[in-house]
Order: sequence, then C-alpha cells, then structure tokens
Amino acid sequence: MKIEILFEDDKGKMVHLRGSPYKGSFKASSAANFNNLTGPAMAKYIHSGLEELHSFIVETTKGAQTKDKNI
Repeated sequence: MKIEILFEDDKGKMVHLRGSPYKGSFKASSAANFNNLTGPAMAKYIHSGLEELHSFIVETTKGAQTKDKNI
C-alpha cells in the first residue's frame, strides 16, 4: 500500500511531505489493540527507542570523559 501525504507550500502548491509516499503494510491476523496508542506495538516501539537512547548516552559519555586522557 502506498500512502501519500501532501501539504500546501508557501506558493500555494501541493507538495509531498519529505519521504512521501510511504509504504504501508497490514496483516489481517493482527490483534485490533495493535492500532491503539497504548497497545503492545507502541510499548514495543517506546522500549526500543529507550534502549537506543541509553546506548547512545553510554557511548557518548565514554567519549566525553577527559579523566586520564592527554588532551
């Protein structure tokens, strides 16, 4: 499925949102609550994002520490 998102620019022309058109996929067997903002798909997405953020903070903190470094 192709999803196009357009908006009117400052010249009055309808243009695609950056990245549009998007590809969508749907499964008939998915539980209805997967479409809820509080459903398991959103919880999984948030958990994944927090893990990525934690890894980023750990790695950048290692690089930002100056103790015992010849700077």
